[in-house]
This record gives sequence, C-alpha cells and structure tokens, in this order.
Amino acid sequence: GSIDLHYPEFDFCHSRRAPRCTPEADAFNPCEDIVGFGFLRVAIWVISTLAIAGNLTVLAV
Repeated sequence: GSIDLHYPEFDFCHSRRAPRCTPEADAFNPCEDIVGFGFLRVAIWVISTLAIAGNLTVLAV
C-alpha cells in the first residue's frame, strides 16, 4: 500500500502565523511620501549627480 510520510510535529506551515513585515509608523518610518514634491526629487538627483561627479574627479586626480 501507500506510505504516509506526514509528521505533525514538523508541520510548521499550518501552526505559525504569518509574520508582520510592515514597519510601524514612527519618526524614522513615516507612512507618507517623504519626497512628495517634484522639485525635491530634482534637487536630490542634481545633488547626487554632482556628488558622484566630484568623487570621480577626486579619484581621477
């Protein structure tokens, strides 16, 4: 006949609750979009690009 390979003591999938992975809202993890304004996004891109270009210039010299 057939062999039953089901071991209830190793059945972790049905005995545990699903973990809650969403961080709670606090001062460091707000729920709203931090960079919601377009000019802030552009400013971040410009500053990041200039910082990378400056670092590459220092490495080249």
